[in-house]
Amino acid sequence: MLTYIAVFFIILVTLILAFGLPAVLKKADDGAGAFEGALNERFIFLDLKKYFLLYFVFSVLILLVLLAIGFQPLFTIVMIGSLIAAPLVAYKIFLKRRIASFEKQLPDGLQMIAGALRAGSSLSASLLQLSTEFPAPLSQEISLVVREQKLGLNIDLCLQNLAERMPLNSVILTVSTIRIANETGGELAESLARTANTLRLIEQAEGKIAALTSQGKMQAWVVGLMPVSLIVVLNKMEPEAMGQLWTTKEGWLALAMIIVFEFLGIYVIRKIVNIDV
Repeated sequence: MLTYIAVFFIILVTLILAFGLPAVLKKADDGAGAFEGALNERFIFLDLKKYFLLYFVFSVLILLVLLAIGFQPLFTIVMIGSLIAAPLVAYKIFLKRRIASFEKQLPDGLQMIAGALRAGSSLSASLLQLSTEFPAPLSQEISLVVREQKLGLNIDLCLQNLAERMPLNSVILTVSTIRIANETGGELAESLARTANTLRLIEQAEGKIAALTSQGKMQAWVVGLMPVSLIVVLNKMEPEAMGQLWTTKEGWLALAMIIVFEFLGIYVIRKIVNIDV
């Protein structure tokens, strides 16, 4: 069955290369432009046309490799799954790194705003100073807040938009602090300084927890990859016996149960070691 599917994919790729490549590239270019616009809103600037070309070439190479090795079922499933998941995984990695960098810069940025407020600057002027003197990505997000405010939006709405773009507890705490201080007339500089100190303490606690739970996370991957490794080794050592796993209904049922329990085990272990401060 998998052999027929792989042959179908190769025939499809051949027809696309022969007849429909310009149309496919045009549609892909339109889709890449829309996706690139969504990335630009997150200040992630990539030339997706080049990445799409590399992705297309990589897809063809994988199909050729599958053809050369005779379409081993397990390897075919892994490669096709990796090919489908690659763009989404890459996007999540970029987004995760950006959010992590923003959260790490936020306490220093709040301390800078607090110092500017003590020196007599307004909140708008302090945000503008932060957007020009601080590195990305914090400066990029704050500059967007400043531009929205210049267009006439209320400062509370601008900060709420920031919290929606950066769904972090630290950002929600910061936005709440500024809004409460503006509504009650409290000392904003002191509130932001205390918030910055609180965020630093939380960051230190999260770092200690991450170090203590790193072994458990690694154990999750080891336990998850061990059955897959055993299947590959046994398939090489006893191909005739393992052939029942790929060619019979009972074998397919066993594979399905293995996949379900693999993901369930990794999910449970990661939930156990994932401690939120």
